[in-house]
Amino acid sequence: MDEKEARRWRLDLLLAKRRREAVKADSPLFLDCIQALGEGTRICSGEESDRLYARLQGEYPFTSYGRIDWERVPHQALLQKDVQLSAVSGSKEYWILWSHGDAPVIRTSLRKLLEQLDEVTAVSPDVWAYREGEDVVEWGHDGSCRRSLGR
Repeated sequence: MDEKEARRWRLDLLLAKRRREAVKADSPLFLDCIQALGEGTRICSGEESDRLYARLQGEYPFTSYGRIDWERVPHQALLQKDVQLSAVSGSKEYWILWSHGDAPVIRTSLRKLLEQLDEVTAVSPDVWAYREGEDVVEWGHDGSCRRSLGR
């Protein structure tokens, strides 16, 4: 299996896993998250969500268990909580993607995301804040937080 086929296979597994999991777009945890993030938070359609998952997986390598394979990302940092993220411009908008469930991708500012991080990470065990072609931040279920430092 070449690299392109392997990526496609991993994407298909990730999408199938998302469809099987229990969190729905109308779940209380997702609705609480949207309410906490407040005005200006955009909820994507299913088609747009699938496109963003495909883009994320196309830009970053993933492990067989659905996390970014940070050993294969050359420019990245392990962050201490979210303190180091506060240096990033809070006005930048990020796509928020979930590792589990059927919750659609949402778009919000990094500032809002950091202010409501507990509400955001309650929706799914692993969460990614993603800017296409720029960077990604991954909050893991184990409490880790990693950020790519550009492509």
